Amino acid sequence: MRVPAPTSLRSFTDGPYGARGESYVSGIKAACFPCGTCLGATYSEDPLLLGHLAAAYVRGCQADSTVGATPKHFVANDAENQRIKLSVEIGEQTLREIYLKPFQLVQKLSEPWAFMTSYNRVQGTFVTDSSPLINGVLRGEWGFKGLLISDWMGTYSVGPGIEAGVDIELPGPPRWRTYESVSQIVKDASLSGDIIDKRTIRVLDLARLGRFENPEEPPERAVEDADRDRFIKKAGADSITLLKNQGDVLPIKRGSTAALIGQHSWSVVLGGGGSARVDALHAISPIQGFRNLGFTNLEARGLPVFGAVPHADPSIVFPRDRKTGSSRPVKLEWFNGPIVGTNLAHKGTIPQAEYMTKDKRPEYLDEDFSTRITFDLLAPSTGDHIFCVISTGRAKLYTDGELVFDRRQETKLRPESFYFFKRHLEKRSWACDPAILNAASIFGKMFQGSAVRFHEEIDVAARQAEAAKAAAAADYAVVCVGTTNETETEGFDRDTLAAQYDLVEAAWFPGQETEHALAAVLAGVVIPSGRLPLPWPRRVENGSSFENFPAGEDSVLRYDERLVVGCRRHNRPGNPAALFPFEFGLSYTTFAVTGAAVLGSSALKSANDSIRVSAEIVSAGSRRGKVVVQFYVAFPEGAGIPGRQRPVKELQAFSKVDIEAGQTAQTTVQIDKYAVIVYDEAKARWVAPDGEYRVLTSSGGRP
Repeated sequence: MRVPAPTSLRSFTDGPYGARGESYVSGIKAACFPCGTCLGATYSEDPLLLGHLAAAYVRGCQADSTVGATPKHFVANDAENQRIKLSVEIGEQTLREIYLKPFQLVQKLSEPWAFMTSYNRVQGTFVTDSSPLINGVLRGEWGFKGLLISDWMGTYSVGPGIEAGVDIELPGPPRWRTYESVSQIVKDASLSGDIIDKRTIRVLDLARLGRFENPEEPPERAVEDADRDRFIKKAGADSITLLKNQGDVLPIKRGSTAALIGQHSWSVVLGGGGSARVDALHAISPIQGFRNLGFTNLEARGLPVFGAVPHADPSIVFPRDRKTGSSRPVKLEWFNGPIVGTNLAHKGTIPQAEYMTKDKRPEYLDEDFSTRITFDLLAPSTGDHIFCVISTGRAKLYTDGELVFDRRQETKLRPESFYFFKRHLEKRSWACDPAILNAASIFGKMFQGSAVRFHEEIDVAARQAEAAKAAAAADYAVVCVGTTNETETEGFDRDTLAAQYDLVEAAWFPGQETEHALAAVLAGVVIPSGRLPLPWPRRVENGSSFENFPAGEDSVLRYDERLVVGCRRHNRPGNPAALFPFEFGLSYTTFAVTGAAVLGSSALKSANDSIRVSAEIVSAGSRRGKVVVQFYVAFPEGAGIPGRQRPVKELQAFSKVDIEAGQTAQTTVQIDKYAVIVYDEAKARWVAPDGEYRVLTSSGGRP
């Protein structure tokens, strides 16, 4: 099931208690740079927004007592380039107020059963080995008593990680924490048996999940649920953010002719790649979504936007017997020895022409083995086509019995290379990439992977002419641009971010009801109410972390922007304004926020105090709609605040309100001590500067 991506969910949030869903892993990264490719796996750049949304998600996930949530990546895993060797250099105040704060809020508001550590170092020490961060902050100051696990291949030691507080190394069987290596450090008195006991008890505590009662994984199955599909459609539609609507071009008038142009108009991209990729129960293209609403469509394929050569479309891949409707059309065979076709050891079928193994070697396989992938492919057009082969070891590709590709390269790879670096194949031989070579020992585990991908050769001029002709003949031209799950994935960040000159709506990754959600908003069936979870700079160099990103040859990422990240930079006088600011979003109707007031006492005198702030919202348009009201706090000027200059304002609460046309509604939020405390590095503690603080309200990103 493919629900909207977390960044989409942020855009439609009904407040801190409005998120619903279920997931085993939830990303809590600070999306502070617009070229970051894991935006589809997190909620926002803002620490309060990020923490509240993640906490709501965790509560929804854990509402079923047999499911535990695992927020990740603790902490400062905000860049993908070099992430397995990166060292983040960051001041303590910045770390506490920006990057640790979302995890602190998640722990306080939802108490997840587990956290997952990051790949990177912080101040030179891998987070998995950092006792100050794990035992000191997470378990000590915040009182976390749950399970702490490493990310995939994200453990780099035996004793230090166990002593720091990481309970499980993933994946299993372990590379580092083998029985022999752990036994040896206990025998050498390098590690106390009491610490081993603590790690073991936390693992055994998973028994409350009921996971050990039925250790066999049941086969996946599709379950139709009309209520669930309606919710996903609503969530996807509410997440879509209207950024520009000059001349009130939208909504599209019913009965009009619409030209849908671009790869994304016919090839659905439901979500990000890497760990964010899951299968959808169903999906149709936006073209079909428009047809379902009664539009007459003109169609133009446009130019491809793949990060790497894609998998062949499932509609053209068949088993060798040509049976249609197979969900696993590709045959995968394993042979003992280097000669394919002899000494068959195992065979099966897989959904697409890609597989990866990372477990202990099966008993039926010798150390020297080979594999074969077989399927029929019916090309949809005549002309030149591209095959892409990704594999560990030597690879040959045959079409209709003819050898068309033979790579004799014998390269040892890090296992994570196959997970994260597929796109490098388009640029150069993997043998030239130091991030992929230099394989570490995999401690007796088998790692093997292969993939065959396919795409037709593109006539650029013909595609452009086709698109121009369709646009000229239609009442409306809907150009579907954007990235794919090959570029919005793990392991690298984008090099550039094109200026969004004519962008009208940001659809994000709205899930398996994408086609219905997009058509519904463009046609005005649903009033857009999404808001940007991070600012979009006019130029990539206007981004707050541009001068420090990416890390250089020393693999050090310096967070020299300190507290002035994202919207905090754009809000500061003298800095370039964002093209579209944080929390910006238009509607097909209009609202006004008035009458903001503090209800009752406005003093925060003790740790448990909070103040209530209300605002009135007037719907001045002709249609019912939703509006997000943000409440910011501005620190007093000249209050002797320790550390650096404070941001102009900081988000401290938000609420989404549904209002009928011509009506007035009131919303009330609570603001607690965390709105007025800062971390004093000199005193190594939190302090609350005296003074009067201003509360600012905003709707649509413009206070």
